[in-house]
Amino acid sequence: MDFKIKKVNYNSLSEENFKQICEIEQSAGGYLDLIFDKNDMKYFLRSESYTSYIVLYENSVIGFIIYNQGYYLNDDIYIIDVGVAESYRKRNIATNLIGITLQQLVKKDKSIKFLTLDVETTNEKAIKLYEKIGMKKSAIKSKNGENNYCMIGEISEILKNIADINEKVKKKSPEKEHKNIKRKTGEVEIKSEDKKTKNEDFAL
Repeated sequence: MDFKIKKVNYNSLSEENFKQICEIEQSAGGYLDLIFDKNDMKYFLRSESYTSYIVLYENSVIGFIIYNQGYYLNDDIYIIDVGVAESYRKRNIATNLIGITLQQLVKKDKSIKFLTLDVETTNEKAIKLYEKIGMKKSAIKSKNGENNYCMIGEISEILKNIADINEKVKKKSPEKEHKNIKRKTGEVEIKSEDKKTKNEDFAL
């Protein structure tokens, strides 16, 4: 089962794909617990201040990530939202979506050093996921309220941890791993679907 990651161009986004993004968001698939409505999502996807990628399987959106730069620090990438459709969870899709996004960003801009995000203090499942990839609760006070932690991690460490996670999954179930997600030892494998896309589409 091959997934494709595609950068969002709102003007060419189909109504069905936009609907699927909103459905993932409303199903509480956002790991940050900041649930946005359709107008919010439309704003993020259209704005030049934010960058969005979707994960496609057979032309259906089964995951997404939205981020911007310099929210807490001058050299950080801040995840606004990330989500995966319920039937596709527990396949490391969100983890690898974060990893591929970070790989592409640091290739383009070596000055980016940190990943930041906000997560509700009661969302133990999400906190565990972020700590697993190398993020920590920060001393920085969350801009999104007292019920949220600001979490931070060094991108180099996060990418190393994601590679280690993928290697463990591969050793545990190599056949399933081969069918579901294409990876290389030591780093997430990224393949351009078309040279004309200028590395905006990838295989996951």
